[in-house]
Amino acid sequence: MPSSTILLLDDGSTDGAISADTAATCLTIRLPSNYGIGVCTHVAFDHAIAHGYDYICRVDADGQHPIERLPEMLNMLAMDGVDLVVGARTLTDEFSYVDPILRRMVRAYFSICARLLTGNAALKDVNTGFFALTGEAADRLNRYQLERYPEPQLFVRAARMGLRMKLFSVERRDRLYGSSSLGLGSALKMIYRFNVLVLSEVMQRSDG
Repeated sequence: MPSSTILLLDDGSTDGAISADTAATCLTIRLPSNYGIGVCTHVAFDHAIAHGYDYICRVDADGQHPIERLPEMLNMLAMDGVDLVVGARTLTDEFSYVDPILRRMVRAYFSICARLLTGNAALKDVNTGFFALTGEAADRLNRYQLERYPEPQLFVRAARMGLRMKLFSVERRDRLYGSSSLGLGSALKMIYRFNVLVLSEVMQRSDG
């Protein structure tokens, strides 16, 4: 693994989930309130761009992403001439994690809409939060406002900008921390917000 900085974004937590030991080993940015994943993504990109990072990797904090595979993703960025490597979840039997039906339906709907928006250029999994990208790609994408559920927006915009993307199959493990917030109400809210994104993308130029 090349020289790296771990940036931990605390999105207004109030439950003391971040221990003093964890905070001491990471560069921690604490937001005063819960602003959502979109704002956190911009904060992380702002920091990386300001400090001239060559690559940025994004992982969730619930333990589902196999962080030991980050070197492979970085190697793809360095050697394969791509701008964005996306850790797509597989559905093969060898992996123990099985998505609930509601989550699979939402993910499929997002994927179909994203591919229609981008002329089939979008990747199949536009909901994963496990990805790595170059500093230049982050700079371009950071000019585009991300909302509370930014991954579909980010991947759609990347496809419409013509960024070179590559899928990377990964195992998504059982959640180690926290619990899923996706119920029927939140799923409908996500679909509504995504439909707003679709309309805004239809009205925007594709070259970003």
